Amino acid sequence: QPARWYQANYTNVILNISKTVNNTFFAVFHAINVPSSGIIKKQGFIFYAFEEPNDQYENIFYKRISSSLPWIEQTGKNGLLKVNLAPLINTPTPDQINLTVFGTPVNSSGISHNQAFFPNENNQFHIPISSLWFNEVKYNVSFLGNFKYNTKSSSTFNATDGKDILWNSTLFINHFPSDSRNNTARFYKPEFWRYNCTYNESVLDSDPEVIINPNFIDLLNISNNNWRCTFNQTNAILSTQIQSSNDNIAWINIVNFANITDYINISVQFNNSNGATSMYIYTSVLDVILEDNITESNFFFPIWRPDQDTGAKENNTQIRLQIHSNNGTMAGIETLAFNVTLSQMNMTLLESNSSVYKNNFASYLFSINNSYNNESLDLDDLIVQINSTSGTWRSLSEYNHYYIDSINTGLLNITIDTTQPDLPAGDYLINFTAENMYFSSYMYNSTLNIKHR
Repeated sequence: QPARWYQANYTNVILNISKTVNNTFFAVFHAINVPSSGIIKKQGFIFYAFEEPNDQYENIFYKRISSSLPWIEQTGKNGLLKVNLAPLINTPTPDQINLTVFGTPVNSSGISHNQAFFPNENNQFHIPISSLWFNEVKYNVSFLGNFKYNTKSSSTFNATDGKDILWNSTLFINHFPSDSRNNTARFYKPEFWRYNCTYNESVLDSDPEVIINPNFIDLLNISNNNWRCTFNQTNAILSTQIQSSNDNIAWINIVNFANITDYINISVQFNNSNGATSMYIYTSVLDVILEDNITESNFFFPIWRPDQDTGAKENNTQIRLQIHSNNGTMAGIETLAFNVTLSQMNMTLLESNSSVYKNNFASYLFSINNSYNNESLDLDDLIVQINSTSGTWRSLSEYNHYYIDSINTGLLNITIDTTQPDLPAGDYLINFTAENMYFSSYMYNSTLNIKHR
C-alpha cells in the first residue's frame, strides 16, 4: 500500500498511444518533500506500462536525479499507477481514433482519397481500414469509387472509291452494376481517325455526350448495351501511276490506251509504310490478284502483261484495277482503268442497218482513227468475211457482195448486197478486217440478219 495517492485530473485530454515513446502511456512523478538544495537532489520517477499481446501490462520503474542525466531502471522496485480512462464522447472522429485507409490516416472529416488504380479479385475490392486504438472500434463506412474495366472493341471498315474510309468500332458493354452512375466508355483510337457519330444498338444516338481527344473519345452517362462509334479516315492511297513499256526498260505514262503486249507497271504512294496491299485486275471477270506487304510508302506492284495475265483478246478491251491497302488502323482504296489495243488503229461502228429483208441492202458506217491521237485514217484494204450457222467462214467479194463508200478520211460506209443467191435468209456473223500499211490490222465483229419476205 503506498504512503499516499497522488491524483491528477486531466480533463478532456486525449491520450494518444501513437505519440508516446514505444507506443506506451506514461506518467512522471516528482518527490515534493525532498529539499532541492544540499547533497540530496530532487529526484523524479517514471512509470511505464507496456502493452502485452495478452492484455497484461509489464510495469517498469525508472529514476533519475537530474534532468540532464538519463533515466535509470530501478531493478526490483515497483510503483503503482492507477489510470481511469473514459472517452470524451461516444462517437469520436475518425482521426481521434487514428483511423487509416490503405495505411494512410484519414483527414479530420474521416475522408480518405486514393487515386491509384487497383484490380478487382472476383469482382471484389479489398480496402484495408484499421485503427490503432486500445479497444474495439465500430464505424460506418460509405464508399465512392471510379471503377475501370479494360476490354477490346471490334473494329471494321467500309471503303468506297473516292471517299473517306469509314471505321466502325463496336463494343458490347455489360460491366456496369445496376446501382452505378456516371458511367463512361473510353474508345481509344489512332490520331488520324476523326469522330463521326455513335449508335446505340442500331439506332443513331442523336444527342450523345462525347468528349473528343486526339487519342480517344469518351461516351458519357451511358448504360449497358451494344455501342458503335464511327470514325472517318482519309484514304491511305495518296497517289497512283500507271506506266507501260514494250521492252520492260523505257516506260511512259498510260493516258487512255496501252498495247496488249506491253508491260504494265503500277506504282502507289501510301500514307503508311506497313501493312498489306492487293490489286485486283478485271476484264469482264476477275483475272488475277496481286498481293504484297507494304514496307515503304512508295510501293511498286509486280510487273505484268495484259496478253499474258488477263482475258483481254480484243481491241479496246477495258482493264479495271482496284487497289486495296490495310494495316489494321489505316486503309485505302482506289480504282483505275485503261484500254488495251491490238493495233494503234481503232475501228468504231457508228451506226448500222444489219437486219434486212432478202434482196435488200444492209449497211455499216465506220470511223477509222489512230488510237493514240485520234487522227482519222484511210484504209489500204478492207476484208469482209461471213460465217453462217454452219460455222464456216468465207470471204465476200467486193463489187459482188459488198460495196465501200469512202465518205471522208476515216469515215466509210460498207453496204452488203443480199440479192446474191449465196446469201440466203438467216443469221450470220460478219467480220470486217481493216488494213493500213503503217498500222497493224484491226478486226471488228458484227452480225447480219437476212429475213424472209
